[in-house]
Amino acid sequence: MKDSGLSKCRKISLDPIVDDIVAKEKIKEKPSHADYILVCKDVLFIVEEANKPKTEDIEQIDKTKDLIERYRDYFIQIIGSNIPRKIKGIVHGRFDPMVYRLALSKGYVCAGCEQELASKILR
Repeated sequence: MKDSGLSKCRKISLDPIVDDIVAKEKIKEKPSHADYILVCKDVLFIVEEANKPKTEDIEQIDKTKDLIERYRDYFIQIIGSNIPRKIKGIVHGRFDPMVYRLALSKGYVCAGCEQELASKILR
């Protein structure tokens, strides 16, 4: 199987990070967040997986971006270096015109398959 190029990126699940933040900061309710981040050289991608994308998926990316900014020190420990200046959002799922327009308006992108995801990340 051909390498999509994503092997050069570091995939980090957000669940354990958010669980750690909730425990250490004594937050009563676990904040909603995207599924994972990809650290690719000087860009951090926030990825929300969606079988059928909805506008809430864009909100998940926004909330994750806010979490990264608010708890920067936690994320620096996980990533192992400074957080890349460029933070981009990606909804990974089937094409939906409304979600696509909303994503573009926020500077995010949509990707339908793994190869399209790789091409959007590696350009």
